[in-house]
Amino acid sequence: MKVAIFDVDGTLLDNKNHCVHASTVEAINKLRANGVIIVIATGRSYSRLIDGVLDFIPDYVVAFSGHALVDKKGEYLFKRPFTKKEVKIISDYTDANKIPFTYKSDELRYCNVYFPKNYIQDPLKMKYVVEEIVFDESKSYLDKNVYFGAGLLSENEGLVLQDLLPNMHIYHMIDGWTDLTHKDIDKAETIGKLLKHLNVSWSDCIAFGDGLNDITFIKKAGIGVCMGNGYSQTKAIADYVCDDIDKNGIYKILVELKLIKA
Repeated sequence: MKVAIFDVDGTLLDNKNHCVHASTVEAINKLRANGVIIVIATGRSYSRLIDGVLDFIPDYVVAFSGHALVDKKGEYLFKRPFTKKEVKIISDYTDANKIPFTYKSDELRYCNVYFPKNYIQDPLKMKYVVEEIVFDESKSYLDKNVYFGAGLLSENEGLVLQDLLPNMHIYHMIDGWTDLTHKDIDKAETIGKLLKHLNVSWSDCIAFGDGLNDITFIKKAGIGVCMGNGYSQTKAIADYVCDDIDKNGIYKILVELKLIKA
């Protein structure tokens, strides 16, 4: 394997214990020592990922679920923000229906006035909250580069928003979150751009994930691995299902596949 691709939440980051386990960092360091390029594919921004989540700096980050590609120096190699019109449609609909919604820009995460301010103070709801949050009554996000949207939408609300934005894709997560991305942009699409840049084929990649938005790149990789704590749909398409994140799943499967030594 020449490239190892990792999702973050539920794959590298144990959201329940708010940490990247030592065995995971050890496994990644051993891959690197073997010359493997480390790629992160996440819905998070690059800057807050490095500052607040990981205990290492990856070679490349596919950020905002594919809407940006950043190298280890923090330089953008590719970016595709939402249009201002798209952000306005999202804002108008979520405000009209009093739906909590957040907008991720280069560094900050802007929340509308319906997003509960005590959310980030509740350790049981801290899953995605590492970016610096601004509760933005002035709606300054309407004039920012927004790369990714997420909110607490019902399935019916998601369908309505999908009709308003037919070029967008909506992912409904088990925990109540809904992610919003462009239909022609996902993690796999932007990873593909990176692999072409590196002159590496998908067959030379191993990929780890747990969520629905990880399915496309797990399927394309030469070896696709779903975490034991992952979604059933993701497990169904993976080549391997490793142990849970808090049971050293990544480390153990890499040893089993003889990609690192114990």
